[in-house]
Amino acid sequence: MRALDALASLTPWLTLHLALRQLGRQSQDYIRPLLLVIISLAMGVYTLSMAASLDQWLVDRMYYGVGADLVFTPRPLVEGTEYVGGDWIPLPAEFRKVEGVTSATSVGDFPARLNLSTGDEMWGRFLAIDRVDFPSAAWFRCHCRSIFCQMAGALVARFYFRKRFRDMWLKYMMVVMAGFSCGMGITSMVAMSFNVISKMLSPTLW
Repeated sequence: MRALDALASLTPWLTLHLALRQLGRQSQDYIRPLLLVIISLAMGVYTLSMAASLDQWLVDRMYYGVGADLVFTPRPLVEGTEYVGGDWIPLPAEFRKVEGVTSATSVGDFPARLNLSTGDEMWGRFLAIDRVDFPSAAWFRCHCRSIFCQMAGALVARFYFRKRFRDMWLKYMMVVMAGFSCGMGITSMVAMSFNVISKMLSPTLW
């Protein structure tokens, strides 16, 4: 506080100089209330950030599972009837005529079985999409900057850190995430404390 008082004495702001000098003389009286205010604000910001992240995570999880705002599987009009081919399925242009529908596409999801040369069988999943209509109907995360950061971080972790630290990288990753979260919390606390001090030092109009 004395160092800040010495620096503030060189500035033309008398209010800031007097406030820092008062804090320097009786700093012990203001430490506990200031720490309580900082901790309360930090917990509030942390809770708000966690709630917003959980809400966004839930929305993204549902969209990732479904793939669009609305997905349905067409069924034959007569139950038990089997059709050959896909001519009986309406085209995406028919769905675009419905009020409120901006885009539509067809997606095929079929079980696949591969017969290997070794005589073994491999089961899989075969997806058929329309490369023209699919990008306009499928859901993508709108935050392009977030996608770029995630892709860049995944590439760096996969091709650099995983090769350098090998299996220990998964353990280091948790430590890095915890350190990043603590650093963000401390930065938020410091920023809010300066904001509170600046509000306290603002002149009161009578």
